[in-house]
Amino acid sequence: SIVDKYSYGVKNSVSFSNFVMVDKDSLNKDIIKKFILFEKETSLLNGIYLTIINSDIYREIKINMILQCIEGFYRCIYDKKKKLTYKEILENVFLKNQYCKNILSNLDKRIICINGKKEYIFLYKAKNHRNYYSHLNINERKNMFEKMQINYAYWKIILAYRLLLLEYLNVKYDEDLLNEIIRDINEYKKHHKIRMSVQ
Repeated sequence: SIVDKYSYGVKNSVSFSNFVMVDKDSLNKDIIKKFILFEKETSLLNGIYLTIINSDIYREIKINMILQCIEGFYRCIYDKKKKLTYKEILENVFLKNQYCKNILSNLDKRIICINGKKEYIFLYKAKNHRNYYSHLNINERKNMFEKMQINYAYWKIILAYRLLLLEYLNVKYDEDLLNEIIRDINEYKKHHKIRMSVQ
């Protein structure tokens, strides 16, 4: 949050560290059993996620790693045969999943046409971001998250992972708090005139 390219002198003010704090009413034997099963089915995935978000590294790398955690989560739990493309996984998570489908704004879901194919702008940049950092595919470099888009994408991608896990565990969350957090993130984008575009 102190790196110049993330702030440009603007306070990095969005915070949702207290979102979905586990309390005595939401923690029970069934959820604990389900979490133990999740740990077995996904191996080190949750440990990797927790390590990444608590590491002092550039957010570009954090975004890539969390996107990979979302992919690993989806493939281990919902698509064990690994038939879906990465694009389809992102669409299932961000557009169709009951817990996650409100994370993206209408502007994030703006449709663009790339090489004759329709793409959602946020998901297109997320896919390219992951491909660049995972495979060092230089062709993806120009259409990934950059500058202050990184903060915006980082917060939304973290929410997606958290909500996927809550859905899997069947944990209820405070919808008003989630909506407030999403509004704050969207307001951050609006206030700082952050535009999603492709080249």
